[in-house]
Amino acid sequence: MKILVDEIDVLKSKKRKISSKKEVIETNDRIKVPQINVIKKVTTIPKNNLVSEQHITKPKIETQDVPQFKNSFSKEVTTVKKNSTISLKNLKAVAFTSKSGGKKSETTTASYTDAFKISFTLSENIDAESGEKTYYFQVINSDNNVMGKRITQYFDTESLTYSFSKTIDYNNSEIEISQDFFDSSFRKGYYFINIFDRDKLVGKTSILLK
Repeated sequence: MKILVDEIDVLKSKKRKISSKKEVIETNDRIKVPQINVIKKVTTIPKNNLVSEQHITKPKIETQDVPQFKNSFSKEVTTVKKNSTISLKNLKAVAFTSKSGGKKSETTTASYTDAFKISFTLSENIDAESGEKTYYFQVINSDNNVMGKRITQYFDTESLTYSFSKTIDYNNSEIEISQDFFDSSFRKGYYFINIFDRDKLVGKTSILLK
């Protein structure tokens, strides 16, 4: 009996030890703080995949045109430029010979020619300046020489050598002009008649003497 009682005591003692160890283990398991492993993920961009500036989309800034508003109170002034030029038209030159009794007849023969009769028309222009206007006549022979008085007139930086001049009273209406040019040295060939308003050529014609 004593041996059995001793064995029972031994077993109880082992049981208490086992129970005590179990409680300690359970307690340790309850208060044990688990370790947290923080893993940092590092992304590496390969060299051949670098982002270039040309692939970066820049934000587009839209601009709006600001409407221009006219001042409704301003008056628009339109200037109409008037044409003040007096046109010269129907320019004609003929050679004539003088006969007894003061009669004149046209000719084309140089040896019979006494003068040139030069005629033209000034057109109507109400915008032109009225009053006296002087035209300069230039008669040039086949040798390219100016005939007549050979007067040289200067206009600013330009000069003109002419045969004769004629002053006309212009009153803005159409007017016909006729002028005779006499000379004693008419020869065969072409003759050129130029008419100038100051240094500006406004008309020209020619005549042939045989």
